[in-house]
Amino acid sequence: MVVHKDNPLTKITMEQLDGVFGAERAGGWEGTSWRPNWARGPEKNIRTWGQLGLTGEWADKPINVYGLTLRYHQATEISDRVLKASDKWNERLKIYANFVSKAGKLERGMNEDLAADKYGIGIVAAPTTNLTGGASQPTQKVLPVAAKEGGPYIPYTLDTLQDRTYPLYDRIFAYTDRESGKPMNPAVLEFLRFVLSQEGQAEVMRDGKYLPLNAEVVRAQLKKLEEAAK
Repeated sequence: MVVHKDNPLTKITMEQLDGVFGAERAGGWEGTSWRPNWARGPEKNIRTWGQLGLTGEWADKPINVYGLTLRYHQATEISDRVLKASDKWNERLKIYANFVSKAGKLERGMNEDLAADKYGIGIVAAPTTNLTGGASQPTQKVLPVAAKEGGPYIPYTLDTLQDRTYPLYDRIFAYTDRESGKPMNPAVLEFLRFVLSQEGQAEVMRDGKYLPLNAEVVRAQLKKLEEAAK
C-alpha cells in the first residue's frame, strides 16, 4: 500500500484497508462457502484521513483510492485477503491497467496520477518509492501492514515477501490434473521438480517477473509432489 511521501500515516491494518478500499457487504466467500458473518455495514467505511487518526489539515480530507483493473489477479488477491472475497470495492476507486505506449514502452498509468495526489493511497504491484520514474527524490512511501490491530506491522521488503510474513504477499499457483487413484504423470512430476530445484528457481529469478521460493516453501511443495507420485 502506497501513499504520498508527505502523508503522516506510518502504518495500516488489514481491517483499516477493508474500510478504505471496501464497501458495505452482505457477507464474504471462503473458497466456495458463503460466510454471512463476514457482512459489514457502511459505518465501517473509511473515507477521510481523519478516520485513520490523522489530524490538522488532513482530518477532513477525502481518501482518494487507486487500484489495478479488477481483471488483474492482484485485484483478486486484494479482494480475497482484504474484502473477504466479496468484490465490494470503494465506490470512488480509480482503476488502472498497464499499457504499451506509442514509443513501445510498458507504461503504468496509475503512477503519475498517484504520485501527484497528496491525498491518494494506491494498490501497486511490486511498488517502489519512486513512482514517477524520473524524479531524483522519492515521491511515495510504502506502508507497513499488520494482519490485526496492535501489530506487528510488517514492512514491505524482499525478505518479508519471501517468508510470507508481509500480509499482502502475492502467490502464483500451478495446477495439475491426474486420474483418481493413480500417480501423477512422470513427465509432469519431473517438470515440477525442476521448477522447485535450485536450477529452476534460478531461472525464475533470471526471468525477473516473480521471486524465487524460500527453502521452507520449496520443502512443503516437494512433499506434495512425493504424495502425488504414489
